[in-house]
Amino acid sequence: MAASAFAQVTITFQNRGLTAADGSIYDALVSRPDGTGAGDGYTAGLFLASDAGNLNATPIATTLFRASSGTKPGGFLAAQDVAIPGTPVQGTANLIVRAWDTASGSYANAQVRGQSTAFTTSPLGGPNPINGQPPFTPPGMGPNFRGFTMVVPEPTTIALGALGIGALLLRRRK
Repeated sequence: MAASAFAQVTITFQNRGLTAADGSIYDALVSRPDGTGAGDGYTAGLFLASDAGNLNATPIATTLFRASSGTKPGGFLAAQDVAIPGTPVQGTANLIVRAWDTASGSYANAQVRGQSTAFTTSPLGGPNPINGQPPFTPPGMGPNFRGFTMVVPEPTTIALGALGIGALLLRRRK
């Protein structure tokens, strides 16, 4: 069982302290349209880029955001090592990150949502093919992952849409 755990190909799901191609360290924070970081009440999910058009896709991993009042709002609460399916050791994966209002339950149900552009990872961690050597360390999502801004519908737009639907229903009844 321990050997099969090492066979997993992994990435560290995080958006703080990422390493850029030039070796510098950066944060890829997620913000709301007003520029404040996503915080309490928001969830981030990691998805395969091939699921970009599928709002009901199951995330590979999810995490909450740090408190809005704390340091680095828009940063993930905790880093976690995540297995990436269908990718060989030291291969790369194409991924996206989505953020949504936690109360909605899922990205598809959320009225507040955002999605990163697709990004390619660094070579993924996993078992080392050389016997007796330690496994490759899971990399962070850098250097190609960048932060993004969530889309928040205007309350007046939602209200206008609801009024329009109501008017259509009333007209149909007559």
